[in-house]
Amino acid sequence: MKRAVALVGVLILGAVSGGAMTAGADTPKKVSATKYAKTLCKNYTAVAKANKNFAESYNVLPINDPSTFQTATLALGDQLLATYNTTVTQLSAIYPNTSGGKANAATFTKKIQGNQSDLTDAFADLRAADPMSAGFTGANLGFNTTINLTLGSLNGLSDPFSSVTNSDLLKTFQQVKACKKVVTISGG
Repeated sequence: MKRAVALVGVLILGAVSGGAMTAGADTPKKVSATKYAKTLCKNYTAVAKANKNFAESYNVLPINDPSTFQTATLALGDQLLATYNTTVTQLSAIYPNTSGGKANAATFTKKIQGNQSDLTDAFADLRAADPMSAGFTGANLGFNTTINLTLGSLNGLSDPFSSVTNSDLLKTFQQVKACKKVVTISGG
């Protein structure tokens, strides 16, 4: 059984995205652009670290015992999804007090929720697979593909920062220390 999880790029820019509400969440609270940027970038950093930790731990799992491999992978997945769940909860609770703030927050939250959903489905499929069956190798291949595509997508093709046009929010991203490793803003 072959596996590899590749994390493309530096710090995972698109890792934490979105502003859509989660089911049952309270109405989001308007906060300063600085507080929003700090929360967003802190969560982006946490998701990037969780993705990296997952990939590193997953890539060294022993594959000679499919049952043990499956159990260990799912335990790692639970840790990864816990970070995504925290991020979605925190980002869904706030939006920046800027022109277009709700829309910008929604873009960031929708991105992370999409990745969260893809990962949840991948782990559910792996959980449902019988590690003692001949089909487990195929199930694991499908799992690897989804993981690689999902974690890889966090690196930029749909960069939610590029959709921010509010100059005050962009300036705040430049000024907030927590955002320095997450996003580079040029100009202005």
